[in-house]
Amino acid sequence: MNAQAGPAEIIRLAQSGDADGALRLCNGLLARRPDDPDLLHLAGLCLKQKNDLAGAEAAFRRSLTRVPDQPAVLNNLGNVLRELGRGDEAIAAYERALDLQPGFADARYNLGVTLRRMGRSAE
Repeated sequence: MNAQAGPAEIIRLAQSGDADGALRLCNGLLARRPDDPDLLHLAGLCLKQKNDLAGAEAAFRRSLTRVPDQPAVLNNLGNVLRELGRGDEAIAAYERALDLQPGFADARYNLGVTLRRMGRSAE
């Protein structure tokens, strides 16, 4: 691994469309720090980008077992759960994110989208 190998490089690779490279780097770092909640979150994002929704869910949940109060991870977990067709669980994840960070616009938007898709727009 080069000197730049870290979370910023994982993000750069993922944003450039190299989800495979980002995930390889992330997994290499996780081999040394398997309980790092930030690396687990990044792994989940990489897996989601590769459309491995079950793997992304598992990574987000592992991150949350290390640090439960992470609004961004809860929001991303909600997105995966929604894509898996588990709307009620997604809503619970978004609501928890909003409990922790009431002004979290992405979580509020995602909650609204999920409620609308479930025919619960009035909520």
